[in-house]
Amino acid sequence: MLVGREEQLGLAHSLRRQLEAGYAANCLVFTGLRGTGKTALLKEIAQQLEEAGWLATYV
Repeated sequence: MLVGREEQLGLAHSLRRQLEAGYAANCLVFTGLRGTGKTALLKEIAQQLEEAGWLATYV
């Protein structure tokens, strides 16, 4: 788990739960300066989705 990213990981988890329940969900957009961990965050979210049975790719 990423340290200091609990809020963003929680948003992704909430979005996943909304989709699993059949609700429409909003998009998440993560922005920030270079080197702030956006890619690591996205890879962590993809890993959590895969563990939950979702197909998650990184392109």
